[in-house]
Amino acid sequence: MTALLVLGGIAMLVAMAAILLGRVSRKWRLLILLCTAMGVVGYGTQSHWNLPGAPKVQPARNTGFGEKLDSDALRFADRFGPQGKYLMLAEGFARQENYADAAGTLLAGIKQFPNSVDLWVAYGNMLVSHAGGRIPPAARLAFARAEKLDPAHPAPPFFLGTALAQDGDLNGAAAIWQQMLDRGPANAPWRAEIESRVATIRAMQRDETKGSATARPNMGD
Repeated sequence: MTALLVLGGIAMLVAMAAILLGRVSRKWRLLILLCTAMGVVGYGTQSHWNLPGAPKVQPARNTGFGEKLDSDALRFADRFGPQGKYLMLAEGFARQENYADAAGTLLAGIKQFPNSVDLWVAYGNMLVSHAGGRIPPAARLAFARAEKLDPAHPAPPFFLGTALAQDGDLNGAAAIWQQMLDRGPANAPWRAEIESRVATIRAMQRDETKGSATARPNMGD
């Protein structure tokens, strides 16, 4: 309450100074004082001036299994090929969380190199990031296009699975990654990571099943 009185006193002093120093005509003096008084009263009745500050914290974006779908998603890509300039420029936009311009850059690259798996995968990833972790239809089409261009390329199913996991579809992610394991070579450099991700999902599902069974009431009582 003391702080409010001090604020009101300061406001009235400022208003009086403005009237005297600014040589305000008599007909406007009462209006200025009235508006100042109304502002102080309104602030005291409507604001929460006596509460401590609480800056809003932005929620962390769920990025699935620790895999960001923007800049880190380009690690499979050939950045030194003819399409590399588009990938690098898109990565720069992504680091600034400017996913719209990143996606636009990749789309421009796709128009020039329509058969580039790297560009299609990166484009799908940027669309997912731009959608806040959701998978829009255009992103699914981009991943599908990339896989059609090169069915043996690990990036399309890898990042589609990551996007699904990020979007909450753990079953879909595990199914896609299991297909990668089934059809991929035994010495693939990505095999250990995919096996770890699938094992993590299976363990999570087992824990959920055990939790549901424990929480289920005994209907025979």
